[in-house]
Amino acid sequence: MKKVTTFVGLDVHKSSISVGFASAEYGSEAKFATRLPNDTAALVKLLRTFGAPEEIRVCYEAGPTGYGLYRALNAEGYGCCVIAPAKTPKSPTDKVKTDRIDAIRLAECLRSDQLTAIRVPTEEEEALRDILRAREDLKAMETNTKRRILSLLLRYGRVWTGKSTWTKAHREWISAQRFEFPATTEAHDEYIETLSRLEVRIERLERLIHETALKLPHAALYRAFMAMKGIKTIVAATLIAEIGDFRRFPTAAHFMSFLGLTPSIYASGDRARRGRITKAGNARLRRLLTEAAWAYFHPPHKSRLLLKRQEGVGQRPIDISWTAQRRLHRKLKRMQAKGKQQKASLTAAARELAGFIWAMGQEEQLVVSMP
Repeated sequence: MKKVTTFVGLDVHKSSISVGFASAEYGSEAKFATRLPNDTAALVKLLRTFGAPEEIRVCYEAGPTGYGLYRALNAEGYGCCVIAPAKTPKSPTDKVKTDRIDAIRLAECLRSDQLTAIRVPTEEEEALRDILRAREDLKAMETNTKRRILSLLLRYGRVWTGKSTWTKAHREWISAQRFEFPATTEAHDEYIETLSRLEVRIERLERLIHETALKLPHAALYRAFMAMKGIKTIVAATLIAEIGDFRRFPTAAHFMSFLGLTPSIYASGDRARRGRITKAGNARLRRLLTEAAWAYFHPPHKSRLLLKRQEGVGQRPIDISWTAQRRLHRKLKRMQAKGKQQKASLTAAARELAGFIWAMGQEEQLVVSMP
């Protein structure tokens, strides 16, 4: 194996790539090479001037341009990594930021091993992420459309007096509303039609998400996650798409920290103070697990739907699921009895739920039969 002689930092944008490089020689100054169009062939041509692919390490920060450059450079034999932008070292005295400076700093930090590389998803996992985020966008549109319908009705004094909204009875009441002016009725009907179309599209995407997740290498883990209370297609598929291999987290605490569910700590001398959760990790998963934790307010119970999701799953994941039900329900009730705020209770439950999910990800025998 050849020794690495050159470290290259790339500041990647939609239409350009700024290239900085640093020699492996101790004490040498990092320099700026050039600014190229965002073209992989042109970049590879430049990298060849630095030496053989195995002698060069390349990095760039994760961003909107995705992972195509990472995959292309690794296919050419270059050791490329994608960096977590939030963990790139920055000096508080640096007041000037340019593409040139950023590229040079990345090369310097790569040489001194100060950067934190992220796990790049496989192309299949990224495709699952795409469809999950498309569904998330449609859900946001659905929520906004529901708000617009209720706002329109409220402006005309039409207030639902039933117990719950968006039930079958509530929707029938909404559909039956008519107004003095035809234009208002038309706007009302258009909102209802938009909502119906969104619901059909969301249902179609959820079926596709399920089918896509079952084709991934982690399909068995996906099915095992759905054996847990509060975790269905969307949460299980998001766990697979965002995390992939759970064995990369050596302990449950590491996984909880990745999700930003661990409390912040300020310690100095003999004093230590714990604060709110860090929220430094994956916000999407943190939100989904907090929503899933709501299910554990109900007493432990194996519903008909849960038993159906557990069909074909190994005994060990089912045991983890039942242990999680009992423990999390006790925890939530205990925190309620102490007068803890519901938000704090749900966050604590989500953190423990993350621990059970991590444990599930370490198991070997997840299913006894695949569909």
